[in-house]
Amino acid sequence: MRNDTGSRFVFGSLIFLSLFLQTKYFGLWSAIRTITGSALAFILMLSICWAGKQLNSQSCRSRMAQYIIGYTKLSGARGKSRQLFAIFIGYFALSGLPNLLLVEESIGFFLTLFPLIIGLMGLTNRGINERCQESQAKT
Repeated sequence: MRNDTGSRFVFGSLIFLSLFLQTKYFGLWSAIRTITGSALAFILMLSICWAGKQLNSQSCRSRMAQYIIGYTKLSGARGKSRQLFAIFIGYFALSGLPNLLLVEESIGFFLTLFPLIIGLMGLTNRGINERCQESQAKT
C-alpha cells in the first residue's frame, strides 16, 4: 500500500493557503462560502457517480442519461484528461458561484480559487475515481 502522506500534505497546504488568502483579503464569509460551494461540488460529483451506477448501461436510454448527467466523463470512461477536466470545472464553478460578485470584480479572488481547486482535485480525485470505477464494474 502506498503512503500518500506527502501528497496529502501538499494538497492540504494548497487548500489552506487559498483559504488563508481569501480570509485575509476578502473576509471570513467569502472563505466560508467558498468551502460550502466546494462541499456541494464534491457531493454533486459523488451523486453523479451514484446515479450512473444505478442506470443499466445496456439500454440506449440509460446510456443517454449517463451522458447527459456527465457520468461518462466523470467516470473516466472517456479518458483521464476528460475526467480531470470535469472535476476541475465542477469544483471551479461551484466554488466560485457563492462569491460570484467577487469573482467578477477581483482578479485576486479569481486567482485564489486555483490553489483551492488543485488541492481539492488532488485530495478527492482518488475517491471519485474509485466510486465511479466501482460503478462501471457493476454495470
